[in-house]
Amino acid sequence: MQLAHARSVCTHLKEAQLHYHANHIAGYLAIDGELNLKPTFEFLSSFGVQLSVPQICDKDLRFVRWTNRMPLVKGLYGIPVPEKPIDCKLPDHCVLLVPVVAFTERAERLGQGGGYFDRFLTEHSQLLAIGIAHSCQQIDSFPVAGHDRPLDAVLTEAGWITANEKTRKRLNIVS
Repeated sequence: MQLAHARSVCTHLKEAQLHYHANHIAGYLAIDGELNLKPTFEFLSSFGVQLSVPQICDKDLRFVRWTNRMPLVKGLYGIPVPEKPIDCKLPDHCVLLVPVVAFTERAERLGQGGGYFDRFLTEHSQLLAIGIAHSCQQIDSFPVAGHDRPLDAVLTEAGWITANEKTRKRLNIVS
């Protein structure tokens, strides 16, 4: 099921032509049942898209360059990170693929609880933030705090859930 969902997400991203919308995409290396982006990363790499992954430093999230040939080590909380990380400033037009624990149809996101992505997205609001999840993670609602930042869209194996028309147009999504 994990691999089938990962491949479906990759197919949806191909159809949205994400590789033409951004030459730099930041994602994550999956842990604890998160939807694995390996097929997506392989596809994006084949088009020369630069990839970055998060690394937790104190209370902040920073992004480091990544290719599938780089050896990985376990970082904080067991999150895989490149063995020899190279800092990377994300460009304004970057797309950020965000892991999700639960989400709503309004693209509200529940994460692991550390607030790392919420703080990062608040400071980098120009990024297009797309949550990546399994469709079974969608729920009707949950308490949203003032520091929680909604996503621009959520993508599951079943398809897109977008927060606004601007995002649908930017991603070439037909609803």
